[in-house]
Amino acid sequence: MPPEKATAEACRRMVKGIASGAVKYEAYRAWADAPDDKKVVFPDYN
Repeated sequence: MPPEKATAEACRRMVKGIASGAVKYEAYRAWADAPDDKKVVFPDYN
């Protein structure tokens, strides 16, 4: 998968998770603020 598509898909899933209430804003910030080499795991909100 091209990096641009992967980024768009990750953002789409994050928004869907936040909208459903499954992902809290604090969890989103932890993901957004994490260094690139740190793995942050979320359930799959496909």
